[in-house]
Amino acid sequence: MYLPTKKWLIRPLVALLLNGALVGTAACSSDDDGDLVADVASGLDDRGYASIDRLVTTDWLADHLDDDGVLVVDLRNEEDYAAGHIPGAVRVTPGATFQAEVDGVPGMLPPADAVAASLAAIGATPETTIVFYDGIGSLWASRAIWVLAVYGHEDTRALDGAWGLWESEGLEVSTDAVTPASATYAFSGAPNSKLIASWDE
Repeated sequence: MYLPTKKWLIRPLVALLLNGALVGTAACSSDDDGDLVADVASGLDDRGYASIDRLVTTDWLADHLDDDGVLVVDLRNEEDYAAGHIPGAVRVTPGATFQAEVDGVPGMLPPADAVAASLAAIGATPETTIVFYDGIGSLWASRAIWVLAVYGHEDTRALDGAWGLWESEGLEVSTDAVTPASATYAFSGAPNSKLIASWDE
């Protein structure tokens, strides 16, 4: 198992988020739709995860970087992104996009319309396969997946091993900033309250 340097204690938390709170939500399109992720399990099925529905390997991502339906999102800081990122990845500031202050309480779920506007700004549509990665053991990637799962985006993924594994494997890195064309994005349906713990719970 790949454990990011000095971040290995985060992995159990990430595994719980990916395998617990998100299991049962829609994960991928059907084979009838020309499934972009038909081979996503390759390299993950023997890792012991309870579920791999929300993960992609570095090999899978390297093979699908040029796919029109795949959007790679870098959740690291601006300096790290500028120093080198996965080719084609757009940078999003996770704290401003996937959390909000509500009634003086920080770190809360942001409103659906704000999240939808952020997705539209990076060119995502409801049909897009969005692959998140960060540099802190997938903590922000897990948060992003949870937020989008609550609001009903059908296909979100985390890069297994995050940026650290991509870099350590010597895979292609770019320093070209990506300015995506905006799109139209709107969530349909009500938020999935089963993915949100109440104060009483």
